Amino acid sequence: MFDFQRFLSVCRNWKLQISTPFFAHNQSICCGSTLGFFSQAPGEPPSIVSDDPRACGVPDPFLRFLPEPVDIRSASNGLLLCCQSQTGNKAYYICNPVTKQWKKLPKPNANHGLHPEVVLIFEPSRLNFEADYKPVCAFPSADFDDATEFEIYSSKEGSWKVSGEIHFTAYSVDLKSGVHVNGVVYWK
Repeated sequence: MFDFQRFLSVCRNWKLQISTPFFAHNQSICCGSTLGFFSQAPGEPPSIVSDDPRACGVPDPFLRFLPEPVDIRSASNGLLLCCQSQTGNKAYYICNPVTKQWKKLPKPNANHGLHPEVVLIFEPSRLNFEADYKPVCAFPSADFDDATEFEIYSSKEGSWKVSGEIHFTAYSVDLKSGVHVNGVVYWK
């Protein structure tokens, strides 16, 4: 794939065509198979790894188009969920590395801690061109020992909501990377 951002400035008509959801949808069908993946070592910027010369181009695999350095926390169907890599009040970003489009999510209601475990749910459909995504964060409960709570962001609502579900264990759980499969989120 070309760096379509450069083509946006050619003329107004090109910009209108490239910016439509239909163009993005057709492009995603063209480049539908996984031809590479993002990799990130602790403290390092992200990079893309691919051994296939047909891989769709990512104009900036280091994600320098985002306003601050980030850690990739999750990926789903072409979107990345990133978290500010500095300590303190961490900001979440949803971005499309191919189009360089991004959105900073509002501050969560709950404290997700220094190393949040977040899974991105994004299932585009052929008939729905809205970017409907849901990051789901598992975090240690502030109210109960050895318990995990969950907070979900809805792109439709534009806000975070603590789910009300609490997972109790007989021992402290240190959640690791998670994945979304067939409508269910699993954490290691």
